[in-house]
Amino acid sequence: GGIERVKEFYKHGWVVPSYVFTDYGLNFELFASQFKRFLSKEFLERRVQTWISIPAFKRREKILKDSVKAFILNCIELSIYSLFAQVEGVVWDFFVRGNFLESDIESLIKKRNRKFVTVQYALRVILEEVFGEDVNIPYYLDWVKFIDFKDDGTLNRHVVQHGVSVNFGTDENFLRLF
Repeated sequence: GGIERVKEFYKHGWVVPSYVFTDYGLNFELFASQFKRFLSKEFLERRVQTWISIPAFKRREKILKDSVKAFILNCIELSIYSLFAQVEGVVWDFFVRGNFLESDIESLIKKRNRKFVTVQYALRVILEEVFGEDVNIPYYLDWVKFIDFKDDGTLNRHVVQHGVSVNFGTDENFLRLF
């Protein structure tokens, strides 16, 4: 089923939309060898156009379009920097601030027995709902100790945003975030 496909790609660190499954089924290796087809200017611009019909994305329209422009101009690091912030903003807007079931953020904090709600925590709650089990959030969005990080091209929000990582500007890392 569909959830099995999502889990298969997720265990490789990819959260992918349904059109990927149409083309690749459960074959992650085939996807990994051909992912660059999703990096054309036309494809990326069409995806942004599709997203901006959703309010959480609409208010970020210029930033998303500029992220694609930066990528096309081979300023991959800049596009990744901008996308990290937008991923967190969209998760916050869509799943926390706009969540009518728990519209009172204070009650969400108390209900979850926390002092504050991080985007990482919100993602964990969402993933538990999707997968029906306790799962870790993707490594690239999780918190990592600086001392434990090897700057080998691995993508991680915490070390990128704090300038610890400088070797993250790859097509694969851009697409993983996009």
